Amino acid sequence: GCPRAVPGDGSRVPAEGGKPEAVTTLDGSETGHFWPPFLPAGRRYLYTAWSGQAASRAIVAGTLDSKEKTRVMSAGSNAAYADPGYVIFHRDSAVYAQAFDAGTLAVSGEPVRVADEVTFDSANGRGDFRVSQNGVLAYFYSAGGNTAAGPGVATSDLGEWQLAWIDRTGQVLETVG
Repeated sequence: GCPRAVPGDGSRVPAEGGKPEAVTTLDGSETGHFWPPFLPAGRRYLYTAWSGQAASRAIVAGTLDSKEKTRVMSAGSNAAYADPGYVIFHRDSAVYAQAFDAGTLAVSGEPVRVADEVTFDSANGRGDFRVSQNGVLAYFYSAGGNTAAGPGVATSDLGEWQLAWIDRTGQVLETVG
């Protein structure tokens, strides 16, 4: 089976089970490696290198076959990859997309804001968003501006939630429920 990266501990375990094997190693001020989505072809992945020093937090690219890593960008957020070549991340209560070459592991151009008032965990910076394989972005939106949920906060504590389809301009197309 194909190995899978395990969030939080920088390890992988074969799909059929077995002993965890270290994939990443903490450097300098890093205190953890988290939230690894795979890039196309399945050997390379992104992860968040967390640090107590905000300026040292970064989205990093690694490879299952090597300890080599590449700093992609400064960010204290989880990241996702979207075709045809974007890294998606959270910053200042918004989700951004930035052009990203999965071959060279480099970003280019300026980030573009794609969603506002996206909730996140104030303790660890993880944005409440996901990107599907076909590029659909799903996220928790807080119209009241209460975007920092914090650890252990139930969604019921954040008010009423409404599932909605929103177009690229921010217009609500349809609501569900």
